[in-house]
Amino acid sequence: MALNFISCSSFSVLSGNNSISNPQTSLFHRVPARNSQKSTLSRSLLMQYTRSDVNNDNNGMFQTGFSTEKHISKPLTPILLTFKTLDRVPENEQGEGWLEWFRTCTNAFEMKGYDALAASRHLRVLSKFAVQSSQHREAVMRYLESSQFLNLWKSQMSVLLGAMTEAQLADVLYNLAYLEIFGKRLLSVEFYAQWFIHVSPMNELSAPSLSRMVWAIGILGIRPDDTFKDNFVVAFNREFAGFRSYHLADMIWAFGRVEATEMPQEFFEFYFAAFERERSHFNANDLAVILWGLARLNVCPDELVLSFWMERAVELIDQFTPNDLANIMHAFGKLELHPGDEFLKLWYGKWREVSTELDAQALVDSLWGLARINVKPPKEFMNLFYQGWRRERLFINVGDLRTSIYAFARLNLNPASDFLVHWYDAFKRRLVHRNFEEMQEFQLNYHSVDGTTIATILWSFAKLKLHPTSTFLKNWYALSELFIKYFCAQDLSHTLWAMSKLQIRPTTMFLRQWLNESISKSNQFTLIQHDIILGSFLSLRISPPEVFLIAFIPSMLTRLIEYANEESSFGLITSILYTMARLNIQPSLALHEDWTRLLSAFCLQLRLHMESAKVSQIGTVLWSFAILESRPGKLT
Repeated sequence: MALNFISCSSFSVLSGNNSISNPQTSLFHRVPARNSQKSTLSRSLLMQYTRSDVNNDNNGMFQTGFSTEKHISKPLTPILLTFKTLDRVPENEQGEGWLEWFRTCTNAFEMKGYDALAASRHLRVLSKFAVQSSQHREAVMRYLESSQFLNLWKSQMSVLLGAMTEAQLADVLYNLAYLEIFGKRLLSVEFYAQWFIHVSPMNELSAPSLSRMVWAIGILGIRPDDTFKDNFVVAFNREFAGFRSYHLADMIWAFGRVEATEMPQEFFEFYFAAFERERSHFNANDLAVILWGLARLNVCPDELVLSFWMERAVELIDQFTPNDLANIMHAFGKLELHPGDEFLKLWYGKWREVSTELDAQALVDSLWGLARINVKPPKEFMNLFYQGWRRERLFINVGDLRTSIYAFARLNLNPASDFLVHWYDAFKRRLVHRNFEEMQEFQLNYHSVDGTTIATILWSFAKLKLHPTSTFLKNWYALSELFIKYFCAQDLSHTLWAMSKLQIRPTTMFLRQWLNESISKSNQFTLIQHDIILGSFLSLRISPPEVFLIAFIPSMLTRLIEYANEESSFGLITSILYTMARLNIQPSLALHEDWTRLLSAFCLQLRLHMESAKVSQIGTVLWSFAILESRPGKLT
């Protein structure tokens, strides 16, 4: 299998935009039905889930996989008789029926014999009530918000969690997700850490159970730890024959949503084998969900699996919803995988049909995906895009601002003036007028992705040669003061490069903050970013201060050693040496040892690539050494 992975962090509960690499809106809102096209959650993050695999399992939502009825002893105790009563949900809100039902639900906490099974069933009866109708669900949500149920249940679980069976633990997690009881509202990271410990090794769980458990992890935004991943792979292999198409779609969607990267390679081998077996049973939404999930995990399927996906997608092309189409192109873009001209033609034909139904994010994701696979959209596509942008202008979010302008920059396509008018309006509405200055630290952390947003915006302006107005720059600097601490190494190099291209002299405050962040993150810079930063200093006519060089030079030395045997790097190294000479960098005695080692590493590169190097490159290197007052022969 052709697998590609990105780095993984340990177990955590996702909190806010900073936990997702390409977030569009907050994760923690009311969760809509999975097939809902207008989701209160970000469509790219939540996809759609009402098809609900529970409706595809033979025994229904509250009896398969998570059923704990087999643990009930006879005769039934009063507490279990109470839950039998609660299983009978009143059909409509007439008289005292619903009020009495909720009173009984609350009073159950006070009954003798409240145990692990009771705690599990307590959530289940609420889910059973909620699933009856939208009115039932709204009543449950009001009950959870206004009553003491959650506090009482949490108190019981602090004692009973360790006594639960795997089936009960999985049942609890599923119903927490179904009832939208997210971590920030009730449960701590420690609760989920204990839950992961107790649910392993998943010996009791069937394929539907495993699927719904992982689906719940996705809804709740819990990033599993490595032990859970390893145990899940064993369980997946054991229950391999029981997984159906909808299980596979839900699981990869969930793992993708929480970015459960570095899943064991065996999982994808089993997963793709199951995909091949079930390929004729996937519906259109399944296909979109699967590709989106794989893209979030940065895992590219091999050619055989991709051919099966394409074959089925072509069959179902007329069944894709607007959101499915946007997510498919977003996924291809994320993987930088060109789907082929034939599929693009079919995709565009369907996209054109439903273009009036696309929301702002779907429009932007479609353009972004095309930009990432280096496909310049036809004029008709852009006209429809602009029409949709005008239509959805009041619903443009922060992610749309970043992604849209980046897509134009990536395509080297100048946006229409009408687009920019609405873009600037949304920028002011979503970022400038947010009163970030009044937020506490934890609230700013929630918006940390806005750091990448403002860096990407300025980089995109530079790529498009769009010179910002003084008002825009003033607002941009104000935002950067708050969010520069969230800049990654790429953001830092992008912003300085953008200023050099636009010939924007950074303010004293911004430059001080930029230097501080670059020093603290110096070990994260790549060799290319070192080159970009030095070139930007040169273009801006800024001499890098000694305190910056103390961190920057050792970092550059480390990267040079890593690139020592790569012939393609010599041109980059030549550029760095030339720029250092143009800057006339003369470090102090404190840096003498690192400086000497750095120049020696340059000389080693020269010796390694002397035969393949161009005459002009060799001349540039020798001139640079002369300016830096160093003799290559002596150094080496």
